[in-house]
Amino acid sequence: MAAVLDSLASYVADMVIEMAKEEVAMLIGVSGEIENLGIKLRDLKNFLADADRRNITDDSVQGWVEELKCAIRIKTLNQKLDDIFKRGSSFNFIKLEAYQDRMVTRSQAVDRKMDPLLERSGVVGEKIEDDTRALVKVLTKEVADDSDSIMIVAIVGVGGIGKTTLSKKVFNDEAIQGKFAKKIWLSITQVFNEVELLRTAITAANGNLPGSGGGSRDKALLVPALADAVRDKKIFLVLDDMWGTSEWNNLLMAPFSHAAPNSRILVTTRHETVARGMKAKHPYHHVGKLGPENAWTLLKKQVLATEKSEPAIDMLKDIGLEIIEKCDGLPLAIKPKKTIIHDVQLVGMWIGEGFVHGDSDRLEELGIEYHKELILRILIEPDTSYAGQYICNMHDLKHLRYLALRECNDIKSLPENIHKMKFLQHISVAGCQNLVKLPDTIVKLQGLRYLELYGTSVSRLWGFHTHMDGDWCSLEELQPLSQLGEIGLASLENVSAASFATKARLSEKVYLSCMALYCKSRLGDDGLVKEEVSEQDQGTIMEVFDELYPPPYVQDIRIQGYFGRQLPKWMMSTATTPLNSLRILIFEDLACCIQLPNGLCQLPYLDYLEVNRAPAIKRVGPEFLQPYSHHHHASFQALAAFPRLNKMIFRKMVEWEEWDWEEDMQAMPVLEELIIHDCKRRIPLGLVSHARALKKLTIWSIKCLHSLENFASVVELDLYDLPELTSISNLPKLQKLAINCCPKLESLQEMTVLRRLVLTVFYNEKRLPLFMQTVKPSHLLLDCSPEVLASMAVGKSGVEWDMFSHIQHVEAYANDEGTEKRWHLFYTREPYKMETNVEANQQEAYEDDREDANEDEKRDGDEEDGDDEAWTRICPAHICSLSVLYWDLGFFLTRFNFPFPLMPNGNTDSLVQWWLLALTQIPLQCHKHLCAVIMVVCGESG
Repeated sequence: MAAVLDSLASYVADMVIEMAKEEVAMLIGVSGEIENLGIKLRDLKNFLADADRRNITDDSVQGWVEELKCAIRIKTLNQKLDDIFKRGSSFNFIKLEAYQDRMVTRSQAVDRKMDPLLERSGVVGEKIEDDTRALVKVLTKEVADDSDSIMIVAIVGVGGIGKTTLSKKVFNDEAIQGKFAKKIWLSITQVFNEVELLRTAITAANGNLPGSGGGSRDKALLVPALADAVRDKKIFLVLDDMWGTSEWNNLLMAPFSHAAPNSRILVTTRHETVARGMKAKHPYHHVGKLGPENAWTLLKKQVLATEKSEPAIDMLKDIGLEIIEKCDGLPLAIKPKKTIIHDVQLVGMWIGEGFVHGDSDRLEELGIEYHKELILRILIEPDTSYAGQYICNMHDLKHLRYLALRECNDIKSLPENIHKMKFLQHISVAGCQNLVKLPDTIVKLQGLRYLELYGTSVSRLWGFHTHMDGDWCSLEELQPLSQLGEIGLASLENVSAASFATKARLSEKVYLSCMALYCKSRLGDDGLVKEEVSEQDQGTIMEVFDELYPPPYVQDIRIQGYFGRQLPKWMMSTATTPLNSLRILIFEDLACCIQLPNGLCQLPYLDYLEVNRAPAIKRVGPEFLQPYSHHHHASFQALAAFPRLNKMIFRKMVEWEEWDWEEDMQAMPVLEELIIHDCKRRIPLGLVSHARALKKLTIWSIKCLHSLENFASVVELDLYDLPELTSISNLPKLQKLAINCCPKLESLQEMTVLRRLVLTVFYNEKRLPLFMQTVKPSHLLLDCSPEVLASMAVGKSGVEWDMFSHIQHVEAYANDEGTEKRWHLFYTREPYKMETNVEANQQEAYEDDREDANEDEKRDGDEEDGDDEAWTRICPAHICSLSVLYWDLGFFLTRFNFPFPLMPNGNTDSLVQWWLLALTQIPLQCHKHLCAVIMVVCGESG
């Protein structure tokens, strides 16, 4: 009924506009009457909302509503409405606001909560059975060492993918039933009540609720009560729909820590960050989308009334598969939630969308006829809990193209799932003064052509698509949005001239704190330019970005896909308005930029700097730490550059070779974390000398790094893929060290407080590295080959004993036949304890293999004395053939989890040396096959 009034109000307003065009003289003095009409319509709408809720079908009420449709002329309409309003008071309706106040406790979070009861119609296919078995196996496996007694296992996947269904399957599995003393299911949701969560947990654990009659709502009493309920009991806890970690870390972890060893927790979440924050067992269990056949089975279960109707449904399989394709394999999309809607509301929507055509006096009547026809065709389902067929269940509307909510001051935000309305082209929220936020998902509306925000209080606009239409640019729409606090502009490569960027007036948006500027990336997966950029395009984008300068109060700037040769002028030391409030600066995919801006070092509050993928930067010169204009100013040299920088990241700057930072240049005095990935250069001396607060250092894939030393403050060091690194020394505060793919590393010295060493040994290596004898961590976490693990498992009589026996705790794993951590060894020095699942026959087999390998090495050594010269006689014509074999070799290496060395871009000698290195990394069982292939390609000279 409220929908009728909405339609009527719109109808009357439109009618008045038309009358204004044709009968201006007749409307003199009528505007006041229109205003009175609007007020009375709003009052009537509040009363009629209650009529909708109470489903009153009395003829007198229905007649009273129908009389509203008869009031057409404005001069007489107000009097008629007064009469109708007075008669309406006799029905004792309550106002909508009062009704909503009473219902405020029934939040949407309540509706989202789940119980552990499994709905069989939602379970299809072998995949969920396999997933259930895998999870149950992990959850029921006993662990002898109870130092990590409560294992947390995470199920991760997008919304609607089936995480809750899978966790219900696990919760109700027979193996789980017999393994745990208590099973507890807690549905968290985005909005949860701490008190209710604790009370639910206590009840599920058969505990005693505190207080008189168990009615206490005091958290200080509930937490100990929960601890008592689970104390020394082996429990299985499911935390369904976790959106953050606070509910676990700040509320539930303490009481559940009193449970017995080998208790287990299963978490479902959409975000890996939640799983990491709860320290869940790695790897997490990711739920995949349904395959077409399983999805079709699920879809049939949603529509089948009886099994007898299955053959008829199967005839529609082709259509069903099209529906499944649109649902993208998401179970929740295949069985969508339904909406209860009144026939009058539905017909009003159809008319408003222009779906009902015909005589304007009979549109509602025609709409009702359509409604009845759709019921007969079973496309709309009447709700049998209501009398008649006035109330129906209807799936979510997703085909809306036009949405106008002008001057609706009770609207504060648009729904987060607005992106599901895939056909939406036009959104107008003009005049909605209390609208403060647009949903992040609005950028997924690919068909959106018009967005009107004038007169709103929107402070965040992220992913705004930039496009041109003749001499008009969408950036002009930003001009009146003076309240914006966050803005993200996409597709800026479409802007054809700097004058269009000027019209956005970003510098005048005084509340702007966060700004992101995006262009389409010109880089490939390898970090190199995949499409050339003309000088003209470089010049245009530089001019456009120069005009997109932010106000001086901005705190966060992100630039991605920029392809200018120089970064914007407002980042340089000569900028007229320096960015003195900037705290975070991120560059990504700078295809053509040849140098970093020289104005960053002066920014007083910059604490985070990241440069990710900038292939044109080969050198970071002294201007990065000291602008040219200050090179000879003693006053500037006395001040440290980057005075507040706390974290700095350089990633995939693949051509970066030089970083000029002399020891006398003071900079980065409070830098605590530095990450360098995929670069060519060495560590500058100035970094070692002046980054005295550096605590965490991560270095990956630097090809020419030979040593690391003298980082006096570093506490955590992470090293990966450093082929030339031979030594690490003088890290007196180092507590955690991770080493992976550092084949030449021989010495670890002067790290006396090392607590944890995480070491990955190549799977083709048959021995632990020698540097293990030079370092003494309190805990070693080792990933190695089954052969090395078997050698360690021999114990004191094994060749590896001296490599690890001096370490207090050793935790070693080996993957095998595609199974992660299939084999393990746990060792404690004092008191002595060793536990392993490596069997005695495997240890004996290792000893035999080692003896055979030694004999093979001796025999091969004798043969190689005469064969080394043969490699140097490879015909140059065969070099190309050997290059082709590079990928064959890669197949063998990756198949057996061995490193895949990069092919050199050098002469014959370098290629031969590469092959010699590669052959040392191939498992022995592959040698015969590969050598046969080489001989076929290269002939006798190979």
